[in-house]
Amino acid sequence: LKIRYSDFTTRTHSKTMDAGTADPTALLPYALRLLQLTDAGQRPVRLLGVGISNLIPRSENLERYPQQLPLPFKE
Repeated sequence: LKIRYSDFTTRTHSKTMDAGTADPTALLPYALRLLQLTDAGQRPVRLLGVGISNLIPRSENLERYPQQLPLPFKE
């Protein structure tokens, strides 16, 4: 997770999952826990980003041609 506050101070937090996943809904709890480590909500935020790497493909076809997985964020 990367967060940049209004004064351009930037902080990053990361977490490695215990096991790989192809389920995007499994990632949300990790992102929310990392967000709780920040001052978001107490300080103005300029940028917020979540990076994900080493996802497990759902099939051999996706391994050859990776696709962007949707994240289940509510609007």
